[in-house]
Amino acid sequence: MPGVRRLMLPTPYAVGPVNAYVVTGEEPTLIDVGPATPEAADALVSQLGQVGLTLANIRRVIITHAHPDHYGALALLGQVNWEVAVHPLASLWMAGGEDSLEARVSFYVGFLRQCGLPGELLRASQRDGLGLRDYPRGIPVHRFLQEGDVVRAGDHLLRVHYTPGHASSAICLLGSGGLLFSGDTLLAHISSNALVEPVGSWRDGRRRSLPEYLASLVRLQNLPLKKVLPGHGDEIEGHGQLIAERLRFYRERRDRILGFIQAEVTTVYELCLRLFPSLKAEQLFLGLSETVGYLDLLEADGLIVADATGPVTTYRRPELHG
Repeated sequence: MPGVRRLMLPTPYAVGPVNAYVVTGEEPTLIDVGPATPEAADALVSQLGQVGLTLANIRRVIITHAHPDHYGALALLGQVNWEVAVHPLASLWMAGGEDSLEARVSFYVGFLRQCGLPGELLRASQRDGLGLRDYPRGIPVHRFLQEGDVVRAGDHLLRVHYTPGHASSAICLLGSGGLLFSGDTLLAHISSNALVEPVGSWRDGRRRSLPEYLASLVRLQNLPLKKVLPGHGDEIEGHGQLIAERLRFYRERRDRILGFIQAEVTTVYELCLRLFPSLKAEQLFLGLSETVGYLDLLEADGLIVADATGPVTTYRRPELHG
């Protein structure tokens, strides 16, 4: 697909630089824009200039998912005459209002409590806002993109594939010749974390993110792709083999967690410490998200039973019932 240029933008996160893409042509389009830092905004402007474009030339911005390293720079770039297009669930993160931050913190503190996080860690997480202040709010959105929609980028048409799991708002964009913009749904060098998010509003229960993510990978595996342009790292060829390896990795880790659940009743937090014994405090939410995802898989397969009647959800083998 001609007219595609990768823009590598710095981030303050451990994942390193984020890839944005500019598609040149009649309707110049950006796919993702980087985080809300001056360094990322400057890099975006500079790299657009290398292909003869300014911010004012951009017709449309498509956000692959509402994580701050992919959409945050929209908060710094001013009211440029862009059409901003996202999946509807991105509004959970991009909408404004102080109450939305309070609702988000309440949702995630509730999740951590259900995981069995000890009191001091729970209070510390609540004090630091769980990193939710990194998500800029009040971002204007002009168009919602859903499964099967077609959106123009440059001189090309891209078809939207809804691929939840890493984020509830995650979309991939399929162009001509089997080229896929995958966001973080498929990365070459790391497996994407299936992060805990609410089903709908912040007052709802949580999604089963890992089962959703694995279903999204299977969908991508069955697409006739020639090349994948991801949100981080190098482009991907041979996506089918990579996805098969990822699915095998998830099955093996699921079985490992099942082996941890023997005679005792256990919590997400206890299992997380066994799965990731060297986990740093700032990575705790990621570890808990991944751990509960595997428990969701095991519960769906009938291999474990969850008891959510108390403030802390516990898990055990079915034969321990009664």
